[in-house]
Amino acid sequence: MKLSVKKLAALLTATFISFTGCKEKTPDVVVINEKDAKEVTFEDVAINIRVVPLISDEPLASIKNVVSYGNEVLACDVNEKTVYYFVDGKLVSKLNRIGRGPGEYTTIRWFTYAPAQKMLYVMTHDKVLWYTIPDLKHCGDTPLKFDTQHISMHDENRFFALCFINDKWRTVLIDIKTGDITQELQETTIYAMRESFHSLTSYTEKNHYYSLFGYNNTVVAVNESNNAETLLTYNYGNMNIEQKYTDFDKYYDPANALKIADFMTEQNEYLDENGRNIIVTVSSPRINDKGEISFWYAHYISPSGEFFYYKYNPVDKTSVNLRGFRMKGIGSPITPNALSDTGYIKIYQGNNRWLKTEEEPSDVAKELIQAIENQNDNNPVLLFFDI
Repeated sequence: MKLSVKKLAALLTATFISFTGCKEKTPDVVVINEKDAKEVTFEDVAINIRVVPLISDEPLASIKNVVSYGNEVLACDVNEKTVYYFVDGKLVSKLNRIGRGPGEYTTIRWFTYAPAQKMLYVMTHDKVLWYTIPDLKHCGDTPLKFDTQHISMHDENRFFALCFINDKWRTVLIDIKTGDITQELQETTIYAMRESFHSLTSYTEKNHYYSLFGYNNTVVAVNESNNAETLLTYNYGNMNIEQKYTDFDKYYDPANALKIADFMTEQNEYLDENGRNIIVTVSSPRINDKGEISFWYAHYISPSGEFFYYKYNPVDKTSVNLRGFRMKGIGSPITPNALSDTGYIKIYQGNNRWLKTEEEPSDVAKELIQAIENQNDNNPVLLFFDI
């Protein structure tokens, strides 16, 4: 049975943070060392693997992001002009170049989906437009009263969002009908906005978790009382970037220009022995049914493109740190582009010439390669898996 956020917080002796910023307890800081990461193959650790080609009679644009619930998949293209709706991998409908007439077309900055209500919500510059699924008929909108960089579903009545309010970035809950902020959850840094595609997109009605990047990084849950609770605080020890470079808002405070210049001149201090920048991005935070916290992390600039997987058990304080994720017969590591409702999604698009190696592929690799080769117009193929 899935643990509630309230029970998780008790297990974790988590930091309680109300919208007024009060703190009661501070959790232990976990130090992560990538050198301790165990090399694994994808087949060693992956479970519930499925290969799902996205089938369409027409060419599909390259995919920027996807959400998945059961047999439903929604995807937005990299040009932010089209949302596709698939059932069992087959294209059912699409929302193309949102607008009401000439000159009114707008960019799809982000989208979120309420599967129980069959409602698609599309964020534009100053509002969220509502569309019914599967016919994609416009049926309402939510005004955005503040600069908003991200929205996700919190429940059927509220969005979880990242907004700029009174000169501060904050995670908040927004009333879907009125656009009013019903609760301020947590003040963040500008890095939360930069990282929103990696760390906030894991937030769904089922998965009320997100992560924030800074000197000390956190995995945060919104509990049953709609308050933000820090479930895990972690950093990278001696490789952690200094606090002065993460705890200021470089886009909105000109007084910090000197700090930006310092960082540009001193950034060589933040390269490891292989010349990799050690600033780290985090993606896809999750809590499993056992209460274990997991996420993927990677160097912000990494020639190898290597991702690491970290899982922490708050009860016995044990952890798993993994790297590699090579699939036999596939040249690049298998790391996620998105969360599904049961695990992770890797997006493959284009032909597979860059994908294959000379070695004999595993059974899963054979299925994946064949699915890519069978796709018309190099349309995408999704690989679902869990760890």
